[in-house]
Order: sequence, then C-alpha cells, then structure tokens
Amino acid sequence: CVYVFSCATYNIAGMAVTGALSAVHRVMLEGLRTCIVWVFGLTVHYCFDPTSAFGEAWTDYSWLEVTGFLFLLLGQAVYGEMLHLPGLFYPELPLDMHQRASPGAIKNFASPLPPQRQDNHTLVSPVVGRYVSPNAQAL
Repeated sequence: CVYVFSCATYNIAGMAVTGALSAVHRVMLEGLRTCIVWVFGLTVHYCFDPTSAFGEAWTDYSWLEVTGFLFLLLGQAVYGEMLHLPGLFYPELPLDMHQRASPGAIKNFASPLPPQRQDNHTLVSPVVGRYVSPNAQAL
C-alpha cells in the first residue's frame, strides 16, 4: 500500500512538473533525486549509525560517482539550452514562447484581461493571439 502510494505520488508530481515547466526540468529533477538518495546514505552512515543498512560509506570510487553525476547534469543543461558552451552551434529560435511552452506553462503567462473583440464575430486572446470562442472565459 505504501509502495503504491509513493509511486502514485512520484508520477503525479512528475506530471505536474512537466506541465508547469518542461520535460527537461523533470529529467534534471530525476537526476537530483539520485543525488539526494546518495547524500542521504552518506549522511546516515557518517552522522547517525555506521552499521545501519541504510547508510553508505565513501569509497575510492565515490569520486567517479560524483564526476558522473556532474557530467549528467552538464549534459542535461546543455541539451535543455540552459547552458551554452563555446564552440557549439545554437540555432536562433523565434521568441514565440507559446510554441515552446507546455500547456501548463501557458497558464502561468496568461493575462487576466478578457479576450478582445476584433469585429462582431471574432475574439482574440491577448496572450495566445488566436481565435477564442465567444463563450470562453479568461484564463
């Protein structure tokens, strides 16, 4: 029962992150989850009980683990275009954020203004810039 609850909570939180931010942010948080579990194991071993089955000692290969984790985060940041490395080509993208944003992220940038009437039959949203049905409510 606890396992099902934890898996459901994990997946719902992941969908919420993807909806509000992006899949790149979700992948970065998944990498951080691994780091948090590892740091928790080190903390249990060195700060609470060295004989605990939940703890993990620092080994000769722990530096390799830290280096791999940093390499993983670097790769995710470059792929998500959060970090630009010199010598790599980054194509110029139009600044139309509505094409790049997820549906949940569009809500975060929604204007509280009601749609504007262009003529007698067409309503245009000031945020999205496209047709909105006459019965639509402001986001």
